[in-house]
Amino acid sequence: MKGIRYILLWLLLGTVFLAGCKSSSGGSQEKNDGIVERSVVDSAYKVYYLNKDGIHIEGLPMIYTSETPEELIEECISSLKARPEDENLDPAIPEGVQVEDSVYDSVTKQVDLYFSGAYSQIPENKEILVRACVVKTLTQFEGVIDYVQFFVDGTALTEKDGQPMIMMQSDFVDNTMTDVKRLNQETIRLYFASSDGSRLVAEDVYIHYSKSYSLEQVIVESLIAGPISETLNPTLSSDVKLYGDVTVNDGICYVDFNQRFLDRINDQSFAINVYSVVNSLTELDYIDQVQIMIDGEIVAGNDETISLAAPLSRNEDMIVKPQDTPPVVESSSEAESGKGETAESAAKET
Repeated sequence: MKGIRYILLWLLLGTVFLAGCKSSSGGSQEKNDGIVERSVVDSAYKVYYLNKDGIHIEGLPMIYTSETPEELIEECISSLKARPEDENLDPAIPEGVQVEDSVYDSVTKQVDLYFSGAYSQIPENKEILVRACVVKTLTQFEGVIDYVQFFVDGTALTEKDGQPMIMMQSDFVDNTMTDVKRLNQETIRLYFASSDGSRLVAEDVYIHYSKSYSLEQVIVESLIAGPISETLNPTLSSDVKLYGDVTVNDGICYVDFNQRFLDRINDQSFAINVYSVVNSLTELDYIDQVQIMIDGEIVAGNDETISLAAPLSRNEDMIVKPQDTPPVVESSSEAESGKGETAESAAKET
């Protein structure tokens, strides 16, 4: 049987903090508290742990070496029970809680986990996070595991309406922190400077942010916060500030910076400052151009080659095009048939 090999990949991706720009009232008020949480988005396989703050989970990179889905499940469970080196994190499966059995269905791509009775003693708020860690760890292998069901003392966990609780990764986008009704989550694409400072490189960022803030505000403040990847360089000075709210009108996004936006850092060209903002914002399909303002005024700027006097369009020539080589994962049934299916599982009622 051809084995599954899970290889850790590192892609440029990241996460971020953010806030706003042009105030509708014309006033200048700094905005920079919209982001609640930021985390690196990457294609590396992970194991998820509980944060000691009791409201977050955190995924750390992990190399899985199992060669069958069944072995992979056992490897994931062992990782979820192991104590992480980070003292701020706890194992996802608490001490004293045992996974007594696991059953994998290669047709439905579902794993049934049978927990000991001690699972029922986990406090409700913590139990939600435990489920999130377990499900997100097991379902990250595309085409291998899509669904997870929990049993405690042989009895299936159920929803409030009594239906079986059959979980998938997307169920826990909002369930990993408190006050989720007041938060949005999004994956955004930002552009930061390449290692030599000559071009722009995309970094994908996963964020939780306040619903009182717009996505375009989040994008700009994320650029100010800088990249997470150590291979990328910031495009804006850390002293750059936004005033008021970032606004969009007829496809044009208006962003109001202080004078520090004009600063060049690391001997990078002014085009890096400008098009990191323009290209990041025009990733949104409702933004076609970006009008950059300084201290509430439309100005030409301080570079003869780039004028800020009019809205600017996207510049694809500034972008380094990365090679995307995601891991190939086969299930045991695919290996036996001699060909790997890209199984996009049929919708399953939960």
